[in-house]
Amino acid sequence: MLAFIDQALARIGLQQQHPLVKVIPQHDIIVRGFLIVATMVLLLANSIALIIPLDPAAALTIVPDKFVHSDFAIGLKAPTAMEFSPDGRLFVTEKGGSVRIVKDGVLLSSAFVIVPVNSVGERGLLGIAFDPNFESNNYVYLYYTTSTSPIHNRVSRFTASPTNPDIAAAGSESVLIDLETLGTTTHNAGAIHFGNDGKLYIATGDNNVSNNAQSLT
Repeated sequence: MLAFIDQALARIGLQQQHPLVKVIPQHDIIVRGFLIVATMVLLLANSIALIIPLDPAAALTIVPDKFVHSDFAIGLKAPTAMEFSPDGRLFVTEKGGSVRIVKDGVLLSSAFVIVPVNSVGERGLLGIAFDPNFESNNYVYLYYTTSTSPIHNRVSRFTASPTNPDIAAAGSESVLIDLETLGTTTHNAGAIHFGNDGKLYIATGDNNVSNNAQSLT
C-alpha cells in the first residue's frame, strides 16, 4: 500500500527526494491520508462484494454441469421437511400443519392430514418419517409443536387410510412422546428418521438453552 501511495504522490510532485529522511508538509499528510482512506474503501467494497449472497432468482440460473433445474412441485406453503414413501409419493410437511402429497408429478389438492400447530418462530410441523414396514402397516410419523398450552413438541404416529392411502385415517393419531415445555420459539429441531436398526431417531433441539446440548439426561 505504501508503495502505491508513494507512486501516487510522485505523480503529483509531492514525494521527497531523500530516500531515508523525509519532512512531510501538511498538504502531503492530507493527501497521504486521503489516499489511504480511498484505498481502504476500495478494499472493503471488494470484500463486501465477495460475501453478499446471490439474489435467489439469479442463483436459480446457475446450474452445475450435468444438472438440470426443474420445478417438482408448485404451491407449497412454507415447506419444512419431505420424505418419499416406499411407493414413490413425495410427502411434504408445511410449517402451518399440513402434510401435502406430490403424486405422479402433481401436488394433490387435499392434504394427507392437517394437525393443529403453534407455528410462531421456528415452531410448527417440522418432521416426517415412514415406518420401515409402511407397506404393511401404513404408519407415518410426524414431529410438530402443539397448539395448546403448555406449548411443547410432540411426535405422533398416523395411519394412512386403507381405502385411500392419500389421506390419514380419521382419529388415527397415536401420541408417542411429548417433549418438555418450550421456553422460546427457537431451536426446536424436528428431524425424525429411522435408522438401519429399525429405531426412530428424533432431533429435539436445545430449546435455546445451550447447556442442554451438553447433557444426555
